Amino acid sequence: APLLTRQRSAYKFAPRAYNDPLAYVTSSETIRDVFALRQLVDEGRVDGLDERRAAHELNVRVRAVWEARLTLPLEQCWLQRRSNDAFVYRYVAMHERGTYRLYPGALLPQRYDPTERPWYLRARSFPGLNSL
Repeated sequence: APLLTRQRSAYKFAPRAYNDPLAYVTSSETIRDVFALRQLVDEGRVDGLDERRAAHELNVRVRAVWEARLTLPLEQCWLQRRSNDAFVYRYVAMHERGTYRLYPGALLPQRYDPTERPWYLRARSFPGLNSL
């Protein structure tokens, strides 16, 4: 299955979501890593490893995995509201670890932290309201 598609949302972990953020930003993220992270979030395990062991092997904090899983129901909501006439990006970021879910998916730099973006800061200034 392709990594970026209009049939799925995507998520990204900010560097602080990793046990060793420096190791993450100075390494090359591989396709295998990305698929393993997807499997960990979607299924709670990777190649027979339980959630905690798999998270450790992938250098990602378990709480970041939980944040990504918490946002998974948004995918169905976003897909149901998809319009063929207009295209709208949808995204949500979690503050604690910088977990970010977006639809449609997009390639983002490894150092990307959604909680530093203007749209996120604007949304934090007006809790309970949608932000554009």
